[in-house]
Amino acid sequence: MLRIHTDEPPIGVQIFGSSPEIMAKAGAMVEDMLSPLCIDINAGCPKYKVIKQGGGGSLLKKPDTLERVVRSVVDEVSIPVTVKIRSGFDRIDHLALGEAVQSAGASAITLHPRTVRESYAVPSRRDEITQLKKHLDIPVVGSGDVLHPEDALDLQLSTGCDGVMVARGMMGYPWFAREALALMDGRKIQPPSWEYRFDVALRHSRYMVSEMGEHLGIRRMRKHLFWYMKGHPLKRSFRDRITQAETLDDMGKIVDDALGLSDKYKTEIWH
Repeated sequence: MLRIHTDEPPIGVQIFGSSPEIMAKAGAMVEDMLSPLCIDINAGCPKYKVIKQGGGGSLLKKPDTLERVVRSVVDEVSIPVTVKIRSGFDRIDHLALGEAVQSAGASAITLHPRTVRESYAVPSRRDEITQLKKHLDIPVVGSGDVLHPEDALDLQLSTGCDGVMVARGMMGYPWFAREALALMDGRKIQPPSWEYRFDVALRHSRYMVSEMGEHLGIRRMRKHLFWYMKGHPLKRSFRDRITQAETLDDMGKIVDDALGLSDKYKTEIWH
């Protein structure tokens, strides 16, 4: 997961855990290996496999514990440390948690305004981002329900946050950031055509196969193709075919049938 392509920087690396000592060592290791722009501490993940280890959203149960973990990393590395939190674990406590993160020396904080217990079951509460922005001196990044480029602009304008973090909205739509930045600059956007979107999906498939081999690469690619098909009218009817795809040729045929691509265009994609 720490293999970074030469074209990727600037990057940040997120770490999670509950032991201040181990988190400090992890931060130092990441800094030494990659010299990233920043290290982000995951204190918001609601997944059980992370929570049960005491990391992610579990850190929000006690602000003093969160503060110790953040301070241990801040004291160990020379690059900025940022923290991603939720509103709280099972109750809304974002202001106290924000104070703890700021007191520990973090350079910025991201708030996903739902509790860990709420996961994604309720709409995000943007007013909490506004409250935290007014309460802290460090930059506050907003998150939650940013599923389209227009949502990023709306979140920034409605909360006054210093930045926007995108998660689910980016999956299958790598043009998201470019379009969101264009909107923030007052420029019009032109979403890519389905032909181009699937061109990129097939290239993505080839990269996966080159890295992992065809068997594992295509299996891992299935979920990505689902994401690339977000909004496509034929997505549901292709569900079974995508989950059963085993080869690059299978992926090509799915795209071919979905778009009715000509043999010439298929050749351009593959070669």
